[in-house]
Amino acid sequence: MEYTDKEKEIMALVDCTDFRNLSKSDFISYASKLNELRPEVAAQVIAQYPEYVNFVHSCLSEYKGVLDAIIASDDTNLKQTFDFIQQEIEHSNQSRT
Repeated sequence: MEYTDKEKEIMALVDCTDFRNLSKSDFISYASKLNELRPEVAAQVIAQYPEYVNFVHSCLSEYKGVLDAIIASDDTNLKQTFDFIQQEIEHSNQSRT
């Protein structure tokens, strides 16, 4: 298949030789450029949409895991801080008596 100059420019941008075997990163890189492609080429890109959906799902799952770890860490840090403050308050109250 012969590609237009714009299509070749997009392929050069994402460092690929055709639109048939798209990686996740390739798909994201030129998903916003679909309106600049010919309809038959855009159709090849759109055919990869299920892979894109799986990619987004895996990214969100990983992100949720990161957020869960941050929350767990914050809970631990918050408890340690609260315990420290509570000890200081008790120490302060004892030193006044």
